[in-house]
Amino acid sequence: MTFGTDTRKSKYGLNTMEVGEVRVFDTPTLRSRSLIRRSAHNQNMRSVRYYMTRIKDAITQVTRLR
Repeated sequence: MTFGTDTRKSKYGLNTMEVGEVRVFDTPTLRSRSLIRRSAHNQNMRSVRYYMTRIKDAITQVTRLR
């Protein structure tokens, strides 16, 4: 876990994920999918953490890579 300026708030709690952790979200609408993808993208750009998103049907998986 990181502290200080490296910790950034995330609407979906992505900032509290450990490396290798996978979270699954039920995303029935296109809007909810894009919000989760944007949240992961923002964490990638604004911190030293990297996230991968995978969407299949109405399920979105977010994995913390680093």
